[in-house]
Amino acid sequence: MKISLIFKLFIFFFISSRCVAASCPADSFDDFSRVFINDAKVQFEYTVIPVETIFYQEQDDDVKEVKEYRVLKFSDFPIVNSKGYDGGRDIYVDKEKLEVVVKGNNCGYQISLSFSPKNRCWHLVNITDHSM
Repeated sequence: MKISLIFKLFIFFFISSRCVAASCPADSFDDFSRVFINDAKVQFEYTVIPVETIFYQEQDDDVKEVKEYRVLKFSDFPIVNSKGYDGGRDIYVDKEKLEVVVKGNNCGYQISLSFSPKNRCWHLVNITDHSM
């Protein structure tokens, strides 16, 4: 069975286009973090698989740190956004540590997002939920 040259070229270009990485949505970490916080699609595209998650829970009259590695589905996003259900949130960006901290106003909500540089952009590698 012969495969036509046009079909071979079509397959080559299709596979090649799937391998090209998307360009980063911002030039600086500060700008990237603000886009990331407000866009679930960017969160999905720039989160490693699996992502490390850390949260705290009460066990035997003590607080224990629980660490898991999770594969997030698109339905798990947005991980966090700048506007919470319970009101506004404050966002702190640490350009040195490549970390974003989101704190809820008067509600005990606090989450830290840690990033790592990858492919000329930044990718979420760790989610730490400090809320109790």
